[in-house]
Amino acid sequence: MSIDAYTGVKGGGAVAQLYKRLQARQDATWRLIDETYDGCLIRGVPLTHRPGGVDLVTVTIGGNDLLQNMGQPVEAYRQEFEQSYCRLLGRLQKLGRHKSRDTGIVTDATVIVGNIYQPAGFAKGLQAALDAVNGFIGEKVAAYGFHLADIAGAFLGHEGDYLCYGIEPTLKGASVITDLFERAAFGG
Repeated sequence: MSIDAYTGVKGGGAVAQLYKRLQARQDATWRLIDETYDGCLIRGVPLTHRPGGVDLVTVTIGGNDLLQNMGQPVEAYRQEFEQSYCRLLGRLQKLGRHKSRDTGIVTDATVIVGNIYQPAGFAKGLQAALDAVNGFIGEKVAAYGFHLADIAGAFLGHEGDYLCYGIEPTLKGASVITDLFERAAFGG
């Protein structure tokens, strides 16, 4: 959901757009570490610790995991999905927590997690599964003290404008995700 690939513009993905907006702010200097890639699954999220820690993490993951299991009843893969998602959130929490060498003060990064939008042409029978997964994501994001970007809610009814190929965010869709990230990080 965060990559440039389907926006038709280099730097058009949600991560790149957010970075541009952050650079325009006067309150900090930002460095981008973009580890997004097309087709990423929960188990493939790269979470490399950085010297000095990180200040902001955005995550849009889970849609490809669900797509892989669409032919099965949700009960067949829900437990594995939820366990993998919780492991990921725990790893994000560790990645986002760092201790200052100078002061010894522990700080936490702002972590923003996007939920999963409904692809265009999505089978109506699968809506209950998507709602259950998004409910789970919302609960866990709150439990970890992270911020939820309600991508599903923002895209609902706008799939024709925000998606291409029925599933990939367009430039406009990526801009909507960027808006959600920015609001989650800075309010407003």
